[in-house]
Amino acid sequence: MLDTRLIELHIQDAQGILDQLPAAAARLGAAIEDDIMTKRQLSEANKALASAEAEVVMEAEYASQDKAGPLAGIAKTSKAYGYALDTLLTKERANGSAIGYAAKELRRLEAVADNAAIEREQATVQFSAVRHAADLMAAILKAASI
Repeated sequence: MLDTRLIELHIQDAQGILDQLPAAAARLGAAIEDDIMTKRQLSEANKALASAEAEVVMEAEYASQDKAGPLAGIAKTSKAYGYALDTLLTKERANGSAIGYAAKELRRLEAVADNAAIEREQATVQFSAVRHAADLMAAILKAASI
């Protein structure tokens, strides 16, 4: 059996580890919330961009029926039609339109979401390490008390 002084040191070590557990759990909880919220914002930004792009495509389609606009005279099943749509949307993104704003916001939110996912993973690892240290310390204290 270990002497009393050594057991007291183990108890102090255990208390230090236990003191870290609530902070690690709080960090993990906040990281999970941030990750979920940024994914939700990213999804909304994707929808906003898709909606803005659909509106531009619809206007170009209507114009092409009147033989006007960038899609006029191009068969919808041809590769040229796809290229024309890509070119149209690329120009819209670059000219400061709603599509341009939505695309810029989407890129910003992608970076935020990536950072939130990284923070969540780091918080998960930290929490796991503290929890395992607490479990190990409990096993040491149990063994010392036998």
